[in-house]
Amino acid sequence: MNPPDKTFLKLKIMNIKTNTISLARLAIISLMIMIAAISVSQAQVKDWRTDDHLAPEVREFLKGLNTGGPGLETLTPIQAREV
Repeated sequence: MNPPDKTFLKLKIMNIKTNTISLARLAIISLMIMIAAISVSQAQVKDWRTDDHLAPEVREFLKGLNTGGPGLETLTPIQAREV
């Protein structure tokens, strides 16, 4: 059996180094995405009564939902449509 030539070994080593760098980059990018997702999820929720971005119709709808009673998610689809 012939020993592998030097060029093949160099290419094999370069390939291993490239894969390692790519995995490191992928890990760093994944970590950055997770950090960004956590910061967005921790953003403060505005009060629907004072949020200027909501249309008056939306505020009226939310007012009806927040007057008490069962939560919208607990209603049947037919009951939820009547809200």
